[in-house]
Amino acid sequence: MRVSVPTIPHVVTAASSKSISAAAAVERIAEFLSPGNVALLTGAGVSVDSGIRAYRGKDGRYMNPNYQPIFLLPAPDHVFVGNVIGETRTVKLGDASVYLVLTRLRSYLGYPPVRDARPNITHCTFAALQYTSHITHLITQNVDGLHKKAIAHLWGDGPIKERILELHGTLHVCPESSELSRQAIDTPTCGPASPLIHVIEQSDRLFLAGTTLATFSAFRLAQYAVKLGKPVLLLNVGPTRVDGLPGVEKIEIPTSHVMRDVVRAVLGTQATIDPVIVDVSNRGIHKPPTG
Repeated sequence: MRVSVPTIPHVVTAASSKSISAAAAVERIAEFLSPGNVALLTGAGVSVDSGIRAYRGKDGRYMNPNYQPIFLLPAPDHVFVGNVIGETRTVKLGDASVYLVLTRLRSYLGYPPVRDARPNITHCTFAALQYTSHITHLITQNVDGLHKKAIAHLWGDGPIKERILELHGTLHVCPESSELSRQAIDTPTCGPASPLIHVIEQSDRLFLAGTTLATFSAFRLAQYAVKLGKPVLLLNVGPTRVDGLPGVEKIEIPTSHVMRDVVRAVLGTQATIDPVIVDVSNRGIHKPPTG
């Protein structure tokens, strides 16, 4: 069986990128975000400092030549299901539950790092700008729930569900057992009737952070924003699928190096006298993967 891992076209990866100082980056990002009504789209890059390895870019999972995807549908007629979700049995392929069983197994393997991860500097500074409504909607490709964790002490379930949209679903914890929920993957929001299109339409500008946009479900949102004439700013280290796309401005610098200063530049004195902003913008770990 042939499996295609989403990648960045070669013509894009060959593109060059201009260097920029941290101070200049902070000034430009703050200028972009200050008017407010910004939609933010994030990818795996924003969770690297929480210890979750990215997919592409330097040290990404897909950059390992020995990387092998976890297949949802194995080749044998039967698959042994170990004591992972409370039962040990052999399942015959073709059973209606096989797809869900295998999805849960895949989720189980990736679950411990997600369960233990904590929001990093980037998550928390974005939370500060969500709290002030400069960022009105946050769309994430990540399934780690760290954007929700970063602002959970400030927002209830209603605003979180309305303003944080998970493009590819989410891994989550069963509140009663603290183990992997049997509904391991929530319904993704990337279908044809996606509410994300409405978010792009209603926002004045689109900010992209920590993403190569290699998957089309994310890339099409940037494309749509450009088509509508919305300003689009990308903050990412390394090549991306939108490099060279007319209408997209790119700054190549790690988010954690600039976002605290961006919050101060956007909010001015509020960033130093508002106790909520001071607290949330100074939270966040810095613990990138090792080895």
